Amino acid sequence: MHRDYYVINEAKSWDQAQSYCRENYTDLATIGSHDDMKRLVAVTEARGLTRQSWIGLRETGVGSWLWSAGEAQIGHGLAEYTNWAGSPDSSHNCGGMRADGKWLSALCETTLPFVCQEGIYSQNACITKKRLSQNETTPARNVHNSHTAHHDPLAAGALSSLNQPAAVNGREQLSSNLLIFTIPFTIFTDVGSGGLTLILEEKSWREAQEYCRLNDADLANVRSQFENQALQQMINENASSLSLVWIGLFRDEWEWSDHSNSSLRYWEKSQPNNDGHCALYSPSQKKWFDRGCTSERSFICYKAREERKWIVRMEMKSNAFLKFSDSVVSKAILNQIQQKFEVIMLKWRVQPDGRIFHKKEEKKKINEACLNNLK
Repeated sequence: MHRDYYVINEAKSWDQAQSYCRENYTDLATIGSHDDMKRLVAVTEARGLTRQSWIGLRETGVGSWLWSAGEAQIGHGLAEYTNWAGSPDSSHNCGGMRADGKWLSALCETTLPFVCQEGIYSQNACITKKRLSQNETTPARNVHNSHTAHHDPLAAGALSSLNQPAAVNGREQLSSNLLIFTIPFTIFTDVGSGGLTLILEEKSWREAQEYCRLNDADLANVRSQFENQALQQMINENASSLSLVWIGLFRDEWEWSDHSNSSLRYWEKSQPNNDGHCALYSPSQKKWFDRGCTSERSFICYKAREERKWIVRMEMKSNAFLKFSDSVVSKAILNQIQQKFEVIMLKWRVQPDGRIFHKKEEKKKINEACLNNLK
């Protein structure tokens, strides 16, 4: 979802601001991703906003385990996949990983080594989409960019190609809802790491989060068993003696006004400190604070922008080093294609069986089985 932000210079309580935004826009501002945060900062600076203003975050008293990076191409912020060694301590609000891959909760003030991860949120803020007409064509593109990683590329030089069965004279052709195109490209990716960096300097969870974000990353997300195994392997290869390292797992009791599942938080270091149950944005510090909901302040609304969707069918070939079932590989492919398609936002379509790619022979067998059932 693309969110456009609007500064309203009228003094209202949080509840009044919520009603105003819902009547005139979509809702009080939800900041769901790092790109959203960049866009919010840009809009408030352009409007010359200097006063602390309400956003759509409010404390509910119901806690959930979340991921630091917020909304990403790979999912929303709720921690749906978990690998706890035991039930998290109710007094702990931050989580880490042991060398055996199991998770433990801990007090957020505990100082531990931590893992940063690059490339887990979109870098394409403020994208303007272009709609092509049904008969419009556009030249096929070549992609030769490397995926950034902190380690030596495991699959350097692996060549994959996207075939275009319906291409005409090397050009892309767009139907009403299906785009088929050819893009040869090279993938340079550290399979299984996803741009993971282990930082041995011990910091509190919030300090670790700040460190990662200052380096264009965030604390590591673990949204599947495969990603958990990849992170475990990286820790064991670099520092197997560590008892626990911070990852991007945390628990809080705050919810967005529109009930979205985004877990992005940009609190100032001392916040929230129980000053109130509603959140505001400070333009001078570009951080969030908690305040009493009845105080009257300016506020920020958002309007969801309608987005058009196209289905893109791809055929890929690779050498033995690449496994398309590897989520890191699929992310690397998507990131490289995205860099060349600046006017649209791309994401993989997950099949009903939970996979993105299927081998051709698998599809052939499925089709044959369907035909046999019809006989």
